Amino acid sequence: MTGKEISSGERDFKAIYNRITENLWWASTELIDASHHMKTTVEIEVPGMKIINASIEFIRMPLSQCNEICGKAVKLSGIKMKDLGLKSSRLFLGNNGCSNVHLMLNIIRTGFLNYYHHSLINEGKMTMDEYNIMMRGNCIVHKLLE
Repeated sequence: MTGKEISSGERDFKAIYNRITENLWWASTELIDASHHMKTTVEIEVPGMKIINASIEFIRMPLSQCNEICGKAVKLSGIKMKDLGLKSSRLFLGNNGCSNVHLMLNIIRTGFLNYYHHSLINEGKMTMDEYNIMMRGNCIVHKLLE
């Protein structure tokens, strides 16, 4: 044992999606557990679904070296949301990565796409039928609606 606290038990994840302007959204995830308190944030241009800016912040971390991962967030700028999963895998999994950051970015990716399209439905800019057709390739329930 290294004497460092091992993360176990309850892990609290929080996701927030906010519209900044008509064409800019802000999405953030936060993880709090026994060892971590960290946030990932992404600014997204819509309707193009392109990441404008991304950041990673550690408020509490198990190892001081965890902060070294934060600089990799700039490599997300300019990519499309649909490519975030693959890019996140390449940047944040493996020897020089952080699986928690990868998980949190994928919460943003999946959650934002649903939240954004639901906001379009609520604003009358998309119908529920259009949404259901779009989601058939991404959701088993919507596929079953065919």
